Amino acid sequence: MIIHRVTATTHVGQTEKLVELMKTEARALFQVSRISTFANPDESESRIVIFDLDFDDMVGFEAWRAAIPNNQDFFDRWGSLVESYTGQLLRTDS
Repeated sequence: MIIHRVTATTHVGQTEKLVELMKTEARALFQVSRISTFANPDESESRIVIFDLDFDDMVGFEAWRAAIPNNQDFFDRWGSLVESYTGQLLRTDS
């Protein structure tokens, strides 16, 4: 299993749209088996959303990595929701 953490900063009103996009399209396009989310609860204009994406194997993870930013259809829609983005590989089990 591969776990990749995505930390995105979004506007408060865009949080639910971003979570829905990740849960539906990221799962379908990149074979993400589980998506855990956390959003900071403060009332500022920006909100930090953390997604832990669980990939069953390297195939889905490599497709995810190759798509950033090449899958314009997905990321163009995501880009309108996200102010900044970072990714971090948390775990790989062979």
